[in-house]
Amino acid sequence: MPRGELGVLLGPLPYPPPPGGAAATRQTTIVAAPAVVAAAGAGSAGDAGVTAGAGTTAAVIALGAPAPLPVDPAYQATLVTDADGGFRVTGLAAGTWWIVAAAPGMAEGKSARIPLDAGKVVQGVEIVLSPGTFVVGTVTSTRGPPVVGATVSARPRDDGGGAGAAADRAGRDRDRLIAITDGDGAYRLGPLVGDVDLEVTAWGFGDGHASLSLPAPAGDQPAEQVQDVALAPADATLRGRVVDGDQLPVRGAAVVVAAGAARGRRAVTDDTGWFSIGQVPEGPAELQVDHPDFPAQTATITTEADGAVTLAWGGAVDGRLFDHHTGAPLPGVAVVLTGPGGRIEVATGADGALHVGPLIAGTWTVRVAVAGYLPVERAVEVTAGREVGAVTVRDLRLEVERGALLAGVVYDRHGERVAGATITVARGGDEPLSVEARTDAEGEFRIRDAPTGDVEVTGRRDALRGGRAITLRPGDEVLSFQLELQ
Repeated sequence: MPRGELGVLLGPLPYPPPPGGAAATRQTTIVAAPAVVAAAGAGSAGDAGVTAGAGTTAAVIALGAPAPLPVDPAYQATLVTDADGGFRVTGLAAGTWWIVAAAPGMAEGKSARIPLDAGKVVQGVEIVLSPGTFVVGTVTSTRGPPVVGATVSARPRDDGGGAGAAADRAGRDRDRLIAITDGDGAYRLGPLVGDVDLEVTAWGFGDGHASLSLPAPAGDQPAEQVQDVALAPADATLRGRVVDGDQLPVRGAAVVVAAGAARGRRAVTDDTGWFSIGQVPEGPAELQVDHPDFPAQTATITTEADGAVTLAWGGAVDGRLFDHHTGAPLPGVAVVLTGPGGRIEVATGADGALHVGPLIAGTWTVRVAVAGYLPVERAVEVTAGREVGAVTVRDLRLEVERGALLAGVVYDRHGERVAGATITVARGGDEPLSVEARTDAEGEFRIRDAPTGDVEVTGRRDALRGGRAITLRPGDEVLSFQLELQ
């Protein structure tokens, strides 16, 4: 049972059974309740099922002990709405959550994102359910006849990532609705509401996609929106050969259709560098080619003729990460590189060594951000080598400085604490650096890994401004800093 930092285990524990015997146990499910989400009943539908948008962990422990104490009513979950539409979700860990509600004959509703801290209670969560909109239409071939038995699925549109993006993806998979086209190629899918992505798949055809915005209907009856989809027959073949900069075949390269109706179809090059991808629509296709000895690259070929893909030579970066003050190497630190090939994250080795490659030639930004140190960012120019595994940037030395801890309170000229003020700690000179924080409801702020040296601490909130100079040394902990805004 949760008590303090550790908790209490109810006993007594049973003695071990004699040889040949078995312990008589009972399974008890214990669910920690660090946070509670409680809804206001206004505007909600009764008898709606409510689920959390990310997994809740319950520990199942076999105990030969008495039944657990009854659940505190303040933490008792109510996952089916009452007569007033109220609900309570308990046992959520700290993080960002949303609540999904579903009721028969209505489109699912979803709350706004809810940030939770341990022990926090959130009230007034509202979810609005509506009759929704049914998507209806016909799936046909681009050559004319209807497509029978096509799978039409719809799911909430991806919001592009951010906090909780992984949980969003899991939620979209759970929320997916599916319909199958009948003998005339017709389908009916719903009810749905909001922004959704429609995907249509059928054997022997390329995939079809559509993005829909389905507003909630004004009345009590569901609406309908027509969305016809034409699928291109996938009866063509992509053939090509992958070679390196010396026109020698590249064996074992993964070739994937990156976009279009055949997205996801793949093949691997043989000993002579050739590949073949069947069941694709006629015309051009964009491919992504991956091989451990070369940077990932894209190319476009067509089904009308054999294609050739030449993989450019890449470069690599060798370096080492040190503590600026002690000179000691820093192992196991994440280093992020961003450049022409996207974002790559690696960890330093046991002696602080860093090796990244192969990389596409161009300007790459190397960034190190580790707790207790100031972030470091360097731009390096990576050139292409002339062979596999060529290192073109050597002896890159990265040093990170220890930061300082700065905490304090912000006041106005009347001595009142200022909540929601933006605090900036900036260092000038040859290596400028700045970090920001915001004051809480009590006007307090706390900045870890603040820049060291002679820094300027400034604050702003609407028309209020203020600033003070201070000297911070590596490892300093200044906890009583005061700043006045005027």
